[in-house]
Amino acid sequence: MISIILIFIFLFKSFPDYNSSEKELIRRLFYFSIESKDTLKIFEDKLKKIDKELDSNFKDAYYGAYLTLVAKHSINPYTKYFKLKEGLEFLNKSIKNDPEKLEFRFLRLSILNYVPSFLGFDNFFYEDYRQIKNLIIKKDYTELDRKIHKGILEFLLRSQKISEDEKHFLGNIYKDFK
Repeated sequence: MISIILIFIFLFKSFPDYNSSEKELIRRLFYFSIESKDTLKIFEDKLKKIDKELDSNFKDAYYGAYLTLVAKHSINPYTKYFKLKEGLEFLNKSIKNDPEKLEFRFLRLSILNYVPSFLGFDNFFYEDYRQIKNLIIKKDYTELDRKIHKGILEFLLRSQKISEDEKHFLGNIYKDFK
């Protein structure tokens, strides 16, 4: 969980666009809501008041991420499952609309990394993994800088869901970032 937090810290500092402060705040609230149920309420309130000019894909992706955190913090197994499922539907929509958006792919993968395989969402995890790997191999740093790519690789290298052969392959890519 610490590695996902570090990557999102890097994400917060790397988007200098028109709505960067609005997006940065949402990213920070997501990050802090991972471990804090109190911050989750603030995250929810901010998503409700979000700037109308903010990209709808971005809003959907982070609303989906918010719902997965509601699932994480819930005690009720029914709520956990259905909020996770609903959140993933929003993330899926954002990814379908922009399949090469590394931020959304990593957001979903980082959530699914901690979801048990028996719930049946691993197909999305591996789809995201393949796409993330391909995007990192391209070495396109226009959207996300080298530090974030490196952080994503570090996260993948620690994932329990990635095979040792794939970790070896990723390790060779990672060497280019040192």
